[in-house]
Amino acid sequence: MADDKVKPSEQQSGTPDKSNQGHPHKSEAGYINSTVSFAKHDMLMQDVVKEMIDKKISSVLVEDDKGMIVGIITERDIVRKFTLLDLEDKLQRTVATIMTRPVEFVQVKDAHKQIVKLHLEKRVRHFPVLLAKEPKKENLVGIVSITDVARNYMIDEQNKASAKIRAGSAPGSDKAPGAKPILGVMASNRHLVNTYIEIFKGLGISAEEVVDLHKFAATPDAEKRTLILDMDGFHDSQIHELLPVVVKAKFFLILTTSKHSLIPVFKRHMDAKHQEIAMKPLDLSYLSWLLQSRWSVK
Repeated sequence: MADDKVKPSEQQSGTPDKSNQGHPHKSEAGYINSTVSFAKHDMLMQDVVKEMIDKKISSVLVEDDKGMIVGIITERDIVRKFTLLDLEDKLQRTVATIMTRPVEFVQVKDAHKQIVKLHLEKRVRHFPVLLAKEPKKENLVGIVSITDVARNYMIDEQNKASAKIRAGSAPGSDKAPGAKPILGVMASNRHLVNTYIEIFKGLGISAEEVVDLHKFAATPDAEKRTLILDMDGFHDSQIHELLPVVVKAKFFLILTTSKHSLIPVFKRHMDAKHQEIAMKPLDLSYLSWLLQSRWSVK
């Protein structure tokens, strides 16, 4: 497996896209990672997994003998697909048998719009960026993960907050006095709820505890509110009681859990435009972007 650095002459994304100014992501060039890891389609999974662990990378592009990008292996493929295979020889399987295909590419000239669309519609989290439509290795500019997008957003938000402080106003001071938080948190115990509230406070988001899910769902402004529902700690019977309410919910919902077994239970019923599943440990930069950019929770 090799790490390839896109040549400077190929990085045409280095010039900021003026049409993107005013958007939190001023230029896709700001978060395209030009160092990309590749694996041949006939490599063994044991070698790819070892490289991903050793280099702490979350994705590897797969190429064939002609230099065409034919697949991608991500950390999610490892966790949700590869580790669940009940095969004694799975480490000896080739990359081609496990990789995700087809790969969802984006074009450098319109990367941000395509990234958002693919993530919202297909839950894609890794986006190889091309200069031309043909998925050749030589056309690759780099790769973007949804974490890169979220981190870039967080940096911009921090810069805006610093600018407000320098101008003499604290972040959030433009909110109406006594405004009710539109982010609710529900968990199996109060300590966990308070932990979430403190985390979101540090991200500049006000939150409150939700005790009664039915009452939260019945509030007049429910469609404007968001609920963080931590499923860890709830018994199976409680989960089955919560499921019908969650399915019919008008509010935005983020389910958090460390239990992979819960994912298919909820995913069958969830609305991708209004509901998300966030696996622990939580990616706070992505969570903040989700709340503040995609769902406009302030």
